Amino acid sequence: MTTKSVLTPMLLLLAIALTTLLPAIYFSTGWTQEVLTYLVVLVVVVSVGFYTYFAIRDPDRLQSEEYLVELRRIAVLGETGKPIQTIDGKAEQTPNVFVEGEEAVK
Repeated sequence: MTTKSVLTPMLLLLAIALTTLLPAIYFSTGWTQEVLTYLVVLVVVVSVGFYTYFAIRDPDRLQSEEYLVELRRIAVLGETGKPIQTIDGKAEQTPNVFVEGEEAVK
């Protein structure tokens, strides 16, 4: 599974919860059925709240990764007056001391 947006993990949780809780509600009775029903309502309300929070705070995080990469590529190509940036693949690479430690620098 790939994470396409910030909502993907919540949708996975919602799918797992609904596929297990709804049959459990159907086959149970009494107070157990009520508790399981409240759990389903809670999971759905939390999911809608999660979506609403990101829709208001940071709507770009609800977009897929591919869409955001393409949007950034178009923005970079659309910048006028700036020289085109190229990456020299043959240049000497500098080690990342935060990952490799101090020994890599020596």
